[in-house]
Amino acid sequence: MNKRIVFYTIACTLFLFPGLSPVHSQTLKKVLSSAIGHFTSLDLEGTWKYEGVAVEFQTDNLLKKAGGKAATGNIEKQIDQQLAHLGFQSGITEFVFHEDGTFQNVTHGRTVSGTYTYDSSEKEITLKYANHIPVKAKVTGSDTKLSLLFEANSFLSVATFLGGNSGVSAIQGISSILKSYDGMMIGMELKKE
Repeated sequence: MNKRIVFYTIACTLFLFPGLSPVHSQTLKKVLSSAIGHFTSLDLEGTWKYEGVAVEFQTDNLLKKAGGKAATGNIEKQIDQQLAHLGFQSGITEFVFHEDGTFQNVTHGRTVSGTYTYDSSEKEITLKYANHIPVKAKVTGSDTKLSLLFEANSFLSVATFLGGNSGVSAIQGISSILKSYDGMMIGMELKKE
């Protein structure tokens, strides 16, 4: 179905039924945002569980140079193994985004709080952990799956901060992999709970 038709249908529904309860309005906003293909701050709210590493090359040329999709899967597996040493565990590590622009991240049993802003036009989220410099991540996905993709240095900064002092060798391993592929974005695949 054409996105424009979906948009107009939902807009007409909202216009014709202005007395919809807030719950229905929230649901319609979510349908509308997913129909037009991008997130809003509302879509980010909730609990997101870590599923694994996400890797994206900034150009198809770099993907070909790296060896294609099979190489991407291999890179994700290697980095996922290193992140496990830092406490990133599938289904356990989580991000909780709140409506007021705050969030919590639980990694390795440690909860760290911060603030976030989401720029829907750029499809970027800026995470500001307490006592840490802000980092930007590209946001991709749907209303139930989310990828936060960072530039290599930003990802290393976040992984080091969240992992604490538990994995110097893991950080060195991740750094070595990232240096091999210039132009690669790396991050976390999350699933909404």
